[in-house]
Amino acid sequence: MVDVDVGRLFGRAAAVLTSNALNAGAATVSYAVHHTDDDIELTVTDDAGGFDLADAPAGRGLWALERDLGAGSLSVEPAGGGSSVTVRIGRAGAPRAGAAVGR
Repeated sequence: MVDVDVGRLFGRAAAVLTSNALNAGAATVSYAVHHTDDDIELTVTDDAGGFDLADAPAGRGLWALERDLGAGSLSVEPAGGGSSVTVRIGRAGAPRAGAAVGR
């Protein structure tokens, strides 16, 4: 069980990562979820050619997601013709260090 705020963040992350993959032209999107007592990790892998997180436009999906979850909460790795994006969400629902609060 996770708290409602963690569930909402997880759903938002899944929606942002899925939307980005499909908008980039992915034909295949896969998901993996791992958890510990402290964090939940969602990894979305696609075949849409890949990208660099540093190039994510300010004010858009990935940028806003990382801002809200905290610096270092997102990582991108090349994955055979696409990308594998991992989002880490603290199970307590509290923003990680560096996250925007009080929006």
